[in-house]
Amino acid sequence: MNNTAKWPLESTRNPSQVAELAAWLAILATGATIFLLVSLHALSPEFSPSWRVISEYAFGHYAWVLSLMFLSWSIGSWSGRSIHDFPEADFGTESSNLR
Repeated sequence: MNNTAKWPLESTRNPSQVAELAAWLAILATGATIFLLVSLHALSPEFSPSWRVISEYAFGHYAWVLSLMFLSWSIGSWSGRSIHDFPEADFGTESSNLR
């Protein structure tokens, strides 16, 4: 019998590594969301952000930018939420030693 594959498959990553990766992904995706939203305001000045909702940018020529913004927003939200799935992850902060 082959001992290299075990069921259920065990993760070789440390939970703190996975949480750190999720944290960086959340930061990058949130930055991309902000960048794409600002670029939508610059690319479509006919939509005033003080009077219109963000989804109305889908009526313009840059609907694909809006789709990318919503995609990066969802990735940032999900990866930010996944950090809470690893409560044992130690980020080296003093508050993590208080548990």
